[in-house]
Amino acid sequence: MSDLENRSGILFAALFVLTIVIGVLGTSVLIRLSRSGGIEKPLSGCGPGPALVTFVLMILAFMSTFLPYLSVLPALIFFVLGVRALAGGRGLPREGGAVMLLVGLGWVLYTAFEVAMAAWERTVMGPIRADIVVAVPVMGVISFIGLRVQSSLAAMR
Repeated sequence: MSDLENRSGILFAALFVLTIVIGVLGTSVLIRLSRSGGIEKPLSGCGPGPALVTFVLMILAFMSTFLPYLSVLPALIFFVLGVRALAGGRGLPREGGAVMLLVGLGWVLYTAFEVAMAAWERTVMGPIRADIVVAVPVMGVISFIGLRVQSSLAAMR
């Protein structure tokens, strides 16, 4: 195995573990928000807003396989949303901000992964990118959780 393959594998494993952490923490925050009166149902009934934005972000994640640095934009957006939520006070806004910062970190890991994969593609004769089948939906899942937390925090204010 080459250095690029090892680096790509480590980045993908880190992204996968971060997805599990975001899923558990984000679901916990959404459930607690629903109990505090922020939203009625934690993950269902979100309307077209977060679902549509998630779809657009999944398209952006797919386009990032060709232009890797394009995925820096969602990372910056989630970092800004996370910092704003952290500044919102104690309790649930801070925890929601932490979830959004983790989603931003996920997008940064995805950017690094795609940069490593773009470098790897230049070293092989016929690259087969089977990772796209897993990586793009993973980015959709963490983006949906981050957007759902953001919209729930906004509804709570």
